[in-house]
Amino acid sequence: MATRNRTSAFNALKEELKNRRTVKSTAYYGHEPDSDNIPLNPINNNPNNNSNLLPSLTVIPAWMQRISLIDSNIIKIKTLIDSLSDVQSELPKFDGGAQTNQERRIEDMTADVSRLLKVTHKQVSTLGEDAKTLTSEEVKMKKNIQSTKSQQLHDLTILFRQKQRNYLTQLQRRSNNLNDWENTDEITNLLGDDDTNFDFSDEQKQIVEELEHVANQRNKEIIEIVKSVQDLSGMFQDISLLVIEQGTLMDQIDYNLSRTEEAVAEGRDNVVVTNQLHKEYRTRLCILLILVALIITMVFVMIIKAFI
Repeated sequence: MATRNRTSAFNALKEELKNRRTVKSTAYYGHEPDSDNIPLNPINNNPNNNSNLLPSLTVIPAWMQRISLIDSNIIKIKTLIDSLSDVQSELPKFDGGAQTNQERRIEDMTADVSRLLKVTHKQVSTLGEDAKTLTSEEVKMKKNIQSTKSQQLHDLTILFRQKQRNYLTQLQRRSNNLNDWENTDEITNLLGDDDTNFDFSDEQKQIVEELEHVANQRNKEIIEIVKSVQDLSGMFQDISLLVIEQGTLMDQIDYNLSRTEEAVAEGRDNVVVTNQLHKEYRTRLCILLILVALIITMVFVMIIKAFI
């Protein structure tokens, strides 16, 4: 399939986006300027320099202005994942209030990362859909941008899932260590010399053991549910990436079919022209044979008259 490298044009267009002038709103007009029609500074101020990279543009398309918002969200997601990893690596304190604040902070940061991933993925999927008319070059550029941003979101999703899985493994390890510590006889040995009896009755011990078993079972079920939800979210992200890649392949197939249709139409026209030339050749051949026969007949008649 014939393709063209549009990287230089895309880089030039991004440079125009960075160099756009700031439009100041005045109280006289009483409204803000249209964000979809922002004038841009020219890339090169030399009027005699005819660059073949990109034609002269005065207004940048609205769908391309959203690329900077997608890049900003990706940077925020990276920062939040790093901050969340730092918070999760901190050991929980025995202070109940501090531990509660730490857990609440982890939950808020996790929710923010999930929300940003969903919002950014939606922005990438719907990029350029509101544009009324797009040229073939803009469509190819949009598909390339969607593929690149989807791959970045896919990598961030995998990183986020890995961080969460490591955090769950760390929590399970700490829970097992706590259970092992509780099962030791250290506390019993420290209180063994005291005359006061702090032991529970057999019935109370059995109730405590049952409650502890139920709590551990619920903790395991919650961890399994969280794992399932995270795996399901990652699976949806993978499916969305495959859908975008499949859309790109369908566009390529459509492009090849259109080129094939054009080639078939051109070949059909050539066949029609060839058929017409062939018919004309037969007619001309018949006329030529008739002329040759007439000339031979006239020569034969003249020879006969000469002898008579």
